Amino acid sequence: MNIRRLRLLLVLGLMACEEGDPDVTRERGDLGRGKFIYECLGQTDAACEQGPAEFPQAIAVDARFWMRFAVERGPTPAVIPAAQTFVQAHGGFTALRAGELALLAVNGNLEVIDIKHVRSAQVSEVRVQREGSLPQSELELNTGESVELRAVPFDALGVPLAGALDYTWSSKDHAALKVETLPDLNRVLVRALRAGDTSLEVVVGKHALSLPVHVQGADVEEDAGSDAGEDAGDLAPDAGADTGDDAGRESDGGNV
Repeated sequence: MNIRRLRLLLVLGLMACEEGDPDVTRERGDLGRGKFIYECLGQTDAACEQGPAEFPQAIAVDARFWMRFAVERGPTPAVIPAAQTFVQAHGGFTALRAGELALLAVNGNLEVIDIKHVRSAQVSEVRVQREGSLPQSELELNTGESVELRAVPFDALGVPLAGALDYTWSSKDHAALKVETLPDLNRVLVRALRAGDTSLEVVVGKHALSLPVHVQGADVEEDAGSDAGEDAGDLAPDAGADTGDDAGRESDGGNV
């Protein structure tokens, strides 16, 4: 590999990036020789809810993503990071720090065909989206309401961030707001039980964030426990029935 030639091509790529080109789409490489195509990597990429997205405005630090390069004809170049200190390549790409990340499209001889600069930023806020609504920085619910939420990470400039991240959800007050399912994804199902102000806590990557939740309405009694408890209540009027039948029904209820 000719290191001097690679460095020269990198410098030319940086110059082209600075000059800019208003006629080039966001997906097109900085040298205009093809298109960098952003693809989903994992189920927790907020930019990929509807399948592969357009090239994102920014990628979250610590997020995982994938990119390929397309040319009109000839062998397809590989995409590699310009510096492993900014982007790690291992089963995809991981953004390691905030700033401008450089990705190179190279041929079989590691000659640079094109280059793409991608902005990376820290997650500073998480907003929630439900039923196709715009992402919101706080949530309003009625007691007894269960809703599935989708988390969208934003940077300090209010730009939505792409890339697959790890999410951990919890409720600050379990008596008021209950996290019911999907705790490890960027989607979560919650149920409002008691009126008042509380918060939904979410750890995104290395950042713990809080989402204010306002609940209004009459308090809802929490179910006595599990489906088995409800089954037992249903069986109470038949307490005089055959013990073996009751045992069989309870066993069936536990398998539901």
